[in-house]
Amino acid sequence: MRKKTVHVRIGISGWRYEGWRGVFYPEDLKQARELDFASREVDTIEINGSHYSLQSLSNYQSWYEATPADFVFSVKGPRYLTHMLHGTETLYGGQYADPALECWASRIEQWAGGKEPDDAQRFSPTPAPLRKSRDVFCYFDNDKKVQAPFDAKRLMSLLAKA
Repeated sequence: MRKKTVHVRIGISGWRYEGWRGVFYPEDLKQARELDFASREVDTIEINGSHYSLQSLSNYQSWYEATPADFVFSVKGPRYLTHMLHGTETLYGGQYADPALECWASRIEQWAGGKEPDDAQRFSPTPAPLRKSRDVFCYFDNDKKVQAPFDAKRLMSLLAKA
């Protein structure tokens, strides 16, 4: 029996934000290359467009072709069902303080280890079954102040030290 590899992937929600140009993205980077750049800075990107409308097959194909072979996308669900890490001070704004990211790192480690944080919010009143491990995906959506990619990289760094 093969041993399951646990994947913890930290990323961003979307990649095409005007405010990121010249801050996260290099000044001279063409808009058409933003996905290529972002996909080499984080482990995963949540496709933000699927949050608002259906996407075409050609869009999915072009996004796949612009990213590394081991890159993982997540198709974002409808806007009425999603959102967790979308800002600290205001909706979609603010940088996460180190203690907040340390708390998220601890939660992610628990989930990845097959456990569940004591204060986890569930859709069901029944606790999640214990597992040996779980894959964990975490996306930052605090993009108004261009913090999402930087907070994602800080959390990735915290988890790498653990």
